[in-house]
Amino acid sequence: MTTPQAPQTYADVVQHTQGPWRVSGAALDGFRPIMAPGGVIVALVSTIAGNHADRQVIAAAPDLLAFAEWVSYHYENQDMNHVDFRVEAKRRADAALAKATTESTPDV
Repeated sequence: MTTPQAPQTYADVVQHTQGPWRVSGAALDGFRPIMAPGGVIVALVSTIAGNHADRQVIAAAPDLLAFAEWVSYHYENQDMNHVDFRVEAKRRADAALAKATTESTPDV
């Protein structure tokens, strides 16, 4: 009899709509959709009060989750002190943060 293995990542436990997600340019009745591949709407965020930053962070969620999982995996495997890890971690962090904070669509 084999023992079941524990899930390796958050994504193994909770399935989310796969990214990349993006902020749609079209407002729907005061809401801007966050779209996944195939035209799937994963969230609607209000366009009131200029909350563009909220929309960008939501759209970047899959990238931010992937970065956190990558760091966790390499931390557990004791790769943190290797210089190549630190360089790659910085590159991945910058890419995820840029997606979360870069204005790609105007408020309507």
